[in-house]
Amino acid sequence: MGNIVMNTLLNELVEKGVFCHLKGEKLVFSGNLDALDERLKAAIKENKIQLVELLQVKNANSSAGGTIKRVQETGNIPLSFAQNRLWLLDQIEGRTHQYNILINLQLKGRLDIQALTQAFNIIIERHEILRTSYHKNSNNEPFQQVNPVDNQCFKFHWIDLKDKMLAEQEVAIQNYLRKQSFEPFHLEADRMIRAAILTLATESYSLIITLHHIASDGWSRNLLTQELTALYNAYTKGAPNPLKPLALQYSDYAHWQHQHLDETRRNQYLQYWKDKLAFLPEVNSLPIDFTRSSTQDFSGATFQQKIARRVFDGIKMLERQQNVSLFMILNAAFSVLLSRYSNTHDIVFGTPVANRQQHEIAELVGFFVNNLVVRIDTSGNPVFLKLLQQCKTDLLDMYEHQQLPFDLLVSELQPTRSRSRSPLFQIMLVLQNNEAANLNLVGLELQQGKKNDYVAKYDLTLTVTEGDADNPSLFLEWNYATGLFKASTIKQLAASFACILRGIVDNPEMRIESLPVLTEDMVHDLVKFNDNDVSSEELPVHVMFEKVADEEPDKIAIIERQPDGSERTLTYRQLNAKANQIANCLISDYVTPGLPVGLYCRRSADALVGLLAILKYGSCYVPLDKDHPQSRIHQIVQDSGIKLVIGQSDLLEDLNELECEKLAIDNHSRFANSSEDSPRHSDIDTMLESLAYVLFTSGSTGKPKGVMVSHRSLSNYVNYARNAYLNTDIETAVFSSPLAFDATITTTLLPLTAGIAVDIVPENDVIQHLRQRLFDTNRCTLFKLTPSHLNALKSANELTSNLKHVLVIGGEQLSVAALSPWLGSRLPMALMVNEYGPTETVVGCSTWFGNAASIASLSDKTNVPIGRPINNTKLYVLNEALSFSPPGVAGELFIGGVGVAKGYINNETLTSSHFVEITLPVGPDGQLQSQRLYKTGDSVRILLSDDGRPNVLEFLGRNDSQIKLRGFRIETSEIEAQIVQSGVASQAKVILHKDFDDDTRSQLVAYFIPSQLDGAASKEDGIYGIHQYLKGTLPEYMVPSKCIALESFPLTQNGKLDIGALPELSTVPVAVYKAPQTDLEVTLSHMWQSILMVDRVSITDSFFDLGGNSLLSIKLADMIEVQLQKTVKVSDLFENQTIEDQAQFITQLQDSGSKGAISLKDSAELNMITEEFEI
Repeated sequence: MGNIVMNTLLNELVEKGVFCHLKGEKLVFSGNLDALDERLKAAIKENKIQLVELLQVKNANSSAGGTIKRVQETGNIPLSFAQNRLWLLDQIEGRTHQYNILINLQLKGRLDIQALTQAFNIIIERHEILRTSYHKNSNNEPFQQVNPVDNQCFKFHWIDLKDKMLAEQEVAIQNYLRKQSFEPFHLEADRMIRAAILTLATESYSLIITLHHIASDGWSRNLLTQELTALYNAYTKGAPNPLKPLALQYSDYAHWQHQHLDETRRNQYLQYWKDKLAFLPEVNSLPIDFTRSSTQDFSGATFQQKIARRVFDGIKMLERQQNVSLFMILNAAFSVLLSRYSNTHDIVFGTPVANRQQHEIAELVGFFVNNLVVRIDTSGNPVFLKLLQQCKTDLLDMYEHQQLPFDLLVSELQPTRSRSRSPLFQIMLVLQNNEAANLNLVGLELQQGKKNDYVAKYDLTLTVTEGDADNPSLFLEWNYATGLFKASTIKQLAASFACILRGIVDNPEMRIESLPVLTEDMVHDLVKFNDNDVSSEELPVHVMFEKVADEEPDKIAIIERQPDGSERTLTYRQLNAKANQIANCLISDYVTPGLPVGLYCRRSADALVGLLAILKYGSCYVPLDKDHPQSRIHQIVQDSGIKLVIGQSDLLEDLNELECEKLAIDNHSRFANSSEDSPRHSDIDTMLESLAYVLFTSGSTGKPKGVMVSHRSLSNYVNYARNAYLNTDIETAVFSSPLAFDATITTTLLPLTAGIAVDIVPENDVIQHLRQRLFDTNRCTLFKLTPSHLNALKSANELTSNLKHVLVIGGEQLSVAALSPWLGSRLPMALMVNEYGPTETVVGCSTWFGNAASIASLSDKTNVPIGRPINNTKLYVLNEALSFSPPGVAGELFIGGVGVAKGYINNETLTSSHFVEITLPVGPDGQLQSQRLYKTGDSVRILLSDDGRPNVLEFLGRNDSQIKLRGFRIETSEIEAQIVQSGVASQAKVILHKDFDDDTRSQLVAYFIPSQLDGAASKEDGIYGIHQYLKGTLPEYMVPSKCIALESFPLTQNGKLDIGALPELSTVPVAVYKAPQTDLEVTLSHMWQSILMVDRVSITDSFFDLGGNSLLSIKLADMIEVQLQKTVKVSDLFENQTIEDQAQFITQLQDSGSKGAISLKDSAELNMITEEFEI
C-alpha cells in the first residue's frame, strides 16, 4: 500500500514536469521546480524516507539495463524506436507536416537581436539532435547523422507587418502559423528547427519557432524556452553562457535504448501489453459527423475551454481526499465522457509519458516521449470513485511498463493497416505543463501567443493545462480532425466534459451512467424539439368519412380495375351506403359492439366497405392476410378473441375450422334489407378512446403480437397527414399494399377523410401498375411505398413526369442514393416524404420532407433523415440509464404522445415490457413528468442544424442488429450507396455474415443487381468493378469480402426486402491461388518472393498479410524503381496491396507516360514583405 502511495506521488511530480532522483541518499529535483507547491513540498518532506527507499529499488531494477553512457561515434547512429516511426511515415507519405511543433511567443519591449541570435546558436550547438539529418543505407535501413556546427549564425525569417492594421496583423500571424504547420521539413537536409520574427511595431514582435517532432517533444519544448530565457538574459548583460555542458546527447540514448531492450526485457514488457490489449477494438466508436476517408489528411482545428474555479477547487480537494493525481481524475472523467458518447464500455485512448526515468537525460532535447495505450472498462455502471481507483491502479501498472516503445508494440500486435487512422488508438489525452511559468526575458514582456492548430494527428486530442497560482483553473484544448467532426460537435463534447467534472465534484459517489452530460441549454433544446402540441378537431376516421360523404356525395371514392380491364367506381354516397348496410346488419344480428372483428379480404372495394362497416358498428377491425399460413391466421383469431370474421365468400371457406361466425361481404342479398343510413354514434370521446384496429406484427418469439390502436391515435395521424401530404392537386391515392400492413392506412383511410379517390391496384404485377400510375397518367397521386419499391420501379428506359405526386416512403431505411434520382430527373416536381413509425405508434410518427432543393442538402449524407415528430408526438433519444442522450449520440428511440398504442392485445406481460413509464423533463420550464412511452428498440441520433440546435433524427438501425466488425461500427447503407454510385449495380444490399466462434472470420457480403446483366462474364466484371471502386472510396474494413450478383432481390408481400431469402453463404472465406498472368505480374511476384522470403505468391494476396511491413514496403518501392524504372510512392503500395493491384497501378503510370513522383501540397504564399536578417 505504501508503494502505491509513493508511486502516486512520484507520478504526480512527473505530470507536473518535476523529476526526482537520488544523489547518494539525498533527493534531488530537476525540471519545472515552479510546480512544487506547498502541498507537494509537504508531501515530499513527510514521505522522504519512503521515497528514497522506492527510488533505490527502482534504480536497482533499472541498472540491469545499464546506465546511459557517452558513445564516441565512428559510424552511422541508429534511430530510436520513436524516431524510426516518424522516419517511416515520412518515407510512406512523402515529406509530412503533421509532426511539426510550433511555439508562438509574443514579445513587447526592446528586443536584443544579437543576444537572441547568439542564444539560438548556442542551443543548436549544445543539442546535436537539432542539427541531425536522417538517411538510409544500401539496405534501406535508416540512420541518423550529426552534422558539424557551421560558422554561420542562425538565420531568422523576418516578416515586416508594421504597416498593417491590428486586425490585419492578427490575420497575418495566423496565416503564417498555418503556413508553418503545413511546411514540411526535409529530413535529409534541413535542421530540425527554424524560426521567424514578425515585426508588429517598433517594440512589438511575434517569435514563431517550428520544430520537427523527430528531434523534439513537449518536454523539449519547455526545456528550449527555459534555455532560451537563460541564454538571452545572460547575453543581454554581456555575461557568459550560464548553462552547464551536457554529459550526454540524444544519440547516446538511441544507442542505449537498443541495448537496454534486450530480448528478455522486451518480452516481459510485451507480455504485459499483449494481455492488457487483447481483443482491442481497432477503431474508436465516438460518433463522427463525416465519413472517415480512406486516407487521413491531418487537417485540424482547436477549441479552447476553461473550467470553472469552483469545479477546479473541487477536483484539487478530490485529489487530496482520494490520494490520486490530477491525471488520474482526468483519466477517469474522460473515460466516462467517451463511454457515454460512444455507447461502449471498452474505452481506449492514448496518453504520452515523458519517458525520462533516467535523470541523465532530463536536460536533453529530443524525441523521448512514449505513447501508452490506456484501456478502461466502464461496464457495470460503477460509482465514480470506484472507477477512479480502478484508473489509478491501471495507470500505475502502465507506468511500470512504459519503457516498451509504442512503435515496437504496434509492430508486435499487428493491427489492421490503414491509412485512414492511427494504429491502436485515435484519441489522445494529454496533461501539459504550464509553459508560461518558464518565460522571463530581460527587458521584455512575454506571453504565449494564440495557437491556432491547423493539424490534427489524431481524431481527437484533449490537452489539459493546470494554471498557476495567479490563475488557478484547468485550461482545455480540444484539437480535432475537421474531416471527421464539426466545430459544433466538439463544442458540445467540451460542454459535456465540463458537466461531468461538475457532477464528480458535487457527488463523486454517483454512478457514472447518472453523471450529467447535458447543460441546461442542451436539455432546453431537446425539450423544445418535441414542442409540437397542436389542437385539432378529434373525430373517429369513419365519422370524418361520413362528413365527406354528406358534403360531397357524388365524388368518386373508389376506383377498382376489373379483370376485363374496365374500371368499377363507387362514389362517396355509394361507399357510405354499402358500409352502413353491413354495419346495421351487424348491430341487429351479431355480437356486442366493441369486440374485435376479423376482416378477410383481398385488396378490393369489398375490403374498404368491410373496414368502414366494422368501425361504424363500433368495433375494431383485425385484418387477416390471405397469403399468410392458415396456422398464423388461426393464431391471430385465437389471440385477439375474434368471434366474427367478415370477408369474401371464397376466402371464408378456408376458415371453416375456426370456431367463430363468418359473414360474406359479397353476399349482397344478405344486406338488401338493411338501412343505408349511418348508425347512430355513441359519445365521441368514448369512441376516441375505443379501439380502431388491431394489427399483428412479427414477434421476437416467433409468435405474432397484436397492436391495439385507438381512434384518438388514428385520428391524430390522419389529421396530421391530411394537412402535410395532401396538397390541393392530389386527385387519387394508390392502394397497393396488403390490408394487414399499417402503411395501407395512408392510402385508404387518409384519402377517404379528404374526399380523394382510392385507386386500387390489382394484386398481379404490382410494380408494373405502380409504374403506370407514376408516369402514364395525368393525375397527381398519393403513393405509399418502400425503398425497395423505389429500386424495383427503376426502368431501363428512364421515365419522367412533372406531375406533383406525393410519395410517402417508409418501412425501411431510405438512402440518399436511392432517393436522389427520383427528385433529380424522374419526378422533379414531386414531394417525397420519408416517414418513420413502428406499428405501435400508428403508421408514422416522424417525417422528413424532400424535394429537388432539399435533397441537395444531403450530398454529404448516406441516409435520408427520418425527420421530426408529427403533431402531438414526442420522440426521445435515451441512453441505458433512461436519460437524454446528447445530440449526435446514438440512443434508443422512445415514443410518446397521442399516437402511442394501447399495448398488445391479451398480452399484458409483453405490453408492460414495451410500453413503459419514464420521468423526463417536459414543457418550456423543463419540469419532470412521468410519461407513457413506447420502447422501440431502434437506434437513432439527433442531428444538429448549422446553428447547433437539434434538427432532425437519423435512423441508425435496430439495437439488436447493430453491425460491428472487428471493433468497427459500420453503416451498411453507406456501402450500399457507394456500390450503386459505382455505376456497376442498380441495387445493393450488404449483410454481415457473423462467425460467433471467431470474429476475424466474420465478413461483409454485398448482394447486388448488375446495371446490365449479360451472363457470367459480366457478373465477374461487375464484382471486380465494385471491388476496385470501393477500394478507392471506402476504408478497407468497409470493403465487402465477397460480392454476389443476383437477377432480382426477393421481396416480402409488403414490398420490403426479404433478407432471409438471400442466398446462404459459408462464413469461412476460401483463399484461392491465382498465378501471375502478365510479365509485369511475374516480375513483381519475384520481387515479393525475394523480399518476403516466400516460395509462392498469389496475385490476390496482401503484401502485409504475408509478413510485409513499412520497412519492407520501402525496399519494394526501391526495387520497382531500379528494375522497372518507375518511381512509386510507398503510400501507393499501401493503397495497392496485391500484385494484381500494383501491376494495374504501374501500368497506369506507363499509359500516362509518367515516371511517377512524390507529390507535395503547395502552400499558399503570404502577401507580406519578407527579408532575411543575419547578425
